[in-house]
Amino acid sequence: MKKLFFLILTFFSFVLFSGEKEVYLEKLKKMVKEEKLPFEVGPTEISKYKLEEVTGFKVPRGFNPSLKYQELPKFIELPEKLDYRELGYVTSVKNQRNCGACWSFATVGPLESAILMYDGKTEDLSEQQLISCNPWGYNCDGGWYA
Repeated sequence: MKKLFFLILTFFSFVLFSGEKEVYLEKLKKMVKEEKLPFEVGPTEISKYKLEEVTGFKVPRGFNPSLKYQELPKFIELPEKLDYRELGYVTSVKNQRNCGACWSFATVGPLESAILMYDGKTEDLSEQQLISCNPWGYNCDGGWYA
């Protein structure tokens, strides 16, 4: 499972930050074959789109990209399996419908889970609050994580 996670993370890092998707797709296919993983990789419906088209990613006004880089550890020991659903730490499923506000749902969901883990309370926080009141969120036209 650890290998799979890092394999997919590596692939998406290459694909998202490089114009050479085909080259990295072939490298990923080779890694999957060498590791004898139980799945196949290949282009999908979403492969033909640019990152901005898929995510609605927009850099907020006044963003400062000069944050200090921190080297990540080369190897982190991960559990074989961790499923927060089994631990009861996941709040109810929500649907953003046709609003491009996954950034809001991706922010609120983990926060609700953190409250549940810490306090044992299920809170239903408002994604709409972020969508409507965040001046850097671009409403339903994509946004910046909150």
